[in-house]
Amino acid sequence: MPFTFENLTVYQLALDWVRQATQIASTLTRTDLSPLADQLVRASASITLNIAEGNGRWHKNDKRQFFWIARGSIFECVALIQATNKHRSISSENYEKAYATLESLSKMLTKLIQSVENRREKASSEAES
Repeated sequence: MPFTFENLTVYQLALDWVRQATQIASTLTRTDLSPLADQLVRASASITLNIAEGNGRWHKNDKRQFFWIARGSIFECVALIQATNKHRSISSENYEKAYATLESLSKMLTKLIQSVENRREKASSEAES
């Protein structure tokens, strides 16, 4: 039986992003940008790890906090690929693909956070009734 987070589309896309980021990072490790490569891999892994951990939390506030951290890691990845792009260490095609993936992840995670918020507000209003 799979863990529930494994069924989330945002989690599956985040796993795909880790693979993509690792491929980008492998081209950077041979340059003076290897610190950026290391940070890109770690920030990418942070997205999937925080989605999984947040989904495993019982309380909605905890869930939401882990999803916010994952979203922050997405923004970190955007800054990292932009830095590599400025150094011309990533092809235009790979940059555009990476940016599009991160944009999709950001939108999906924002909707996931909103769904947790909506459940929290619904629970509060039901408790007041």
